[in-house]
Amino acid sequence: TVRLMLAEAADVTVTVYDLLGRVVATPVVGALTAGEHRAALDVSSLAPGVYVVRAAANTAGGSVVQTARLTVTR
Repeated sequence: TVRLMLAEAADVTVTVYDLLGRVVATPVVGALTAGEHRAALDVSSLAPGVYVVRAAANTAGGSVVQTARLTVTR
């Protein structure tokens, strides 16, 4: 699960990358309201390993980008 906290409404994109920089999933794309949001991340199609999750939010006041490491194990 990816948890997002937004102070104001924003256009949000959450992207999952492998360690070679290839996009392997985009679970969230679109406008979200202010507040807390949760998005399910289906990792069943991903090979075991380390991935990078990047969340980008574009608001009227600017943009914010956060990244986190994701480890998939079987």
